[in-house]
Amino acid sequence: MQRQVAQIEEFNLGREAKFKGDLQETTLYLVHELAEEKLASSADELKTKLGLKAVKTCLLKNLDELLQIDKSQLMIYSTHLSLDKEIVTHQEISSWALKNNIFQLNPYNKIAKIFDDKYLFYVLMVANDILQPYTISLFKKGAYIDGYELDKLYQFPELIIKPRHGTENIDTKKIKLSEFDIEHELISKIRRYDDCLVQEAIDIAKEHKLIYLNGKCFSMLEPSQGLKDIVMEFVDLIDQYASKNEIIMPGIFTMDILEATNNKFYFLEANIRPAAIYRFQFKL
Repeated sequence: MQRQVAQIEEFNLGREAKFKGDLQETTLYLVHELAEEKLASSADELKTKLGLKAVKTCLLKNLDELLQIDKSQLMIYSTHLSLDKEIVTHQEISSWALKNNIFQLNPYNKIAKIFDDKYLFYVLMVANDILQPYTISLFKKGAYIDGYELDKLYQFPELIIKPRHGTENIDTKKIKLSEFDIEHELISKIRRYDDCLVQEAIDIAKEHKLIYLNGKCFSMLEPSQGLKDIVMEFVDLIDQYASKNEIIMPGIFTMDILEATNNKFYFLEANIRPAAIYRFQFKL
């Protein structure tokens, strides 16, 4: 499968570009490319959780049909896109929404860029003292990274190899330190289409997935107080980042958090195009 890494174009719509209509009179359209039946349960859940009049689906190729609807009672959400070009497609949908003055629940702005770029996400989290698995980008401008950064990897018994961009995990793999080599087969494969990250493998007790929906957070598992605290810390950070960059806070995103056997929480990554929303049942 041929994959693309987008040249990032940011759609900074301003802090005031919030939805100003009545949610109880509004229809949300899930703009998608892949199988529609997989979105049915999530559509029902979004309608309930957001208090919307209705949630419907719209194939990407039929996007212009939404121009016939009253914009004050319409919003869109980009999800379930083809993985080979999901970032580019998300950007194109955001560009279309901006051009036609249609509110998008997850516009492609600076926050979306950070969510899609796992290394930028890592740097932002570390800079704000949110615990992260140690991560390096193996190559910078085509050259090997500094040897000091690489040497730090050798303190970890297991490592994770993954591509830098997007939400796809088909080329993510855990390996033992003894298997690691700068010319590892998977690293060579990833480098053909993206930068490659190598990450400390955490000794995991639990994996937590949570979703943010217009100011509220929901978890797949019943949350502990420690989990609630780290989630609130992250949401506050993202809101502050949005305010500083004068962009709206995304109305939806998921969070992946690892709870280690040492009882510490590691914020792994976030996704601004979640699809299986029906799986999040516990309100924080």
